[in-house]
Amino acid sequence: MNYTLDTKAAKAGSGGLGRIDSTGKYLGHIKFCKYWESDGGAKMVSIKFESDEGQSSDIQICTHSGNAKGNQPTYGYKQFQAVMACLKTKALTLVDQQVEDYDHDEKEMKMVTRAVFKEMTGAKIGFALYRHDQTNSNSGRDFFRMEVSAPFNYETEQTAQEVLSQKPAEQLPRIVMAMKDKDSRAGGASSAGGYDEYSNFQQPPEDDGIPF
Repeated sequence: MNYTLDTKAAKAGSGGLGRIDSTGKYLGHIKFCKYWESDGGAKMVSIKFESDEGQSSDIQICTHSGNAKGNQPTYGYKQFQAVMACLKTKALTLVDQQVEDYDHDEKEMKMVTRAVFKEMTGAKIGFALYRHDQTNSNSGRDFFRMEVSAPFNYETEQTAQEVLSQKPAEQLPRIVMAMKDKDSRAGGASSAGGYDEYSNFQQPPEDDGIPF
């Protein structure tokens, strides 16, 4: 059998990739997106994202505040709406599904039943992600989380705003150029976080205005 170089396969097989840990632009797919609520009543979504190079990241977004704050929509709600727009998905359906996820009781990865949005499973998407270094307030240990600066359409690289307004893809390069790591560890120097493209993002008021 003859072989020719497959650069994507070569990157995935080069070792040491594992978890996404660097600020940048990533193309890939959503393995699954689960919905859950915190002990305080905050509404959360967790996106299990895998890049085309085989790197993975768990992206957590809080869409509504907890009970003490009246379950109000957060900035994360706007981010999640932007993800839906980039996927060109008008509505999501929660279903129980067996997925490989961390079991907090047994403290290991295993097949478990989770409430997931079926329309997102396997969907291709891009994310501009920045690294946020933090300190756990309970254990004092440092950790990092990849956070969303902007989602974008996999095929066109349009942001949600461009998808909804049917404009050409022009914003992403500026977003990526403006991104920086964020360091809020105890004793660490804070730096600017993600580019706030969606501060004025609003869902179209009626279905007729959605171009997909």
